[in-house]
Amino acid sequence: MGGFFAWYSSHIEPIGTFPLLTTITMIIMCLLGGKGTILGPVLGAALLSIFQEMVWARFLFIHQAIFGALIVAVVLLVPKGILGVLQERYRLPRGI
Repeated sequence: MGGFFAWYSSHIEPIGTFPLLTTITMIIMCLLGGKGTILGPVLGAALLSIFQEMVWARFLFIHQAIFGALIVAVVLLVPKGILGVLQERYRLPRGI
């Protein structure tokens, strides 16, 4: 779809196509789920999307601060992601 959009609009630019918040969100989805896995980013995307909607609905004015705290917590406390922790704990195969 991106290729068709570029052809339709006759030009694209990085800032207009991928805003900074979208780029950061995609990176956090991968880190949350587990980098280096196939299902990790999918799991991270699902969990982060649900979390964002729940926090946004309850804490309208401070949801971005809570999202930032989640980023810091994931990087410091769970550097291998959720799937990485599950692989270590339950000895799941590495290719998942």
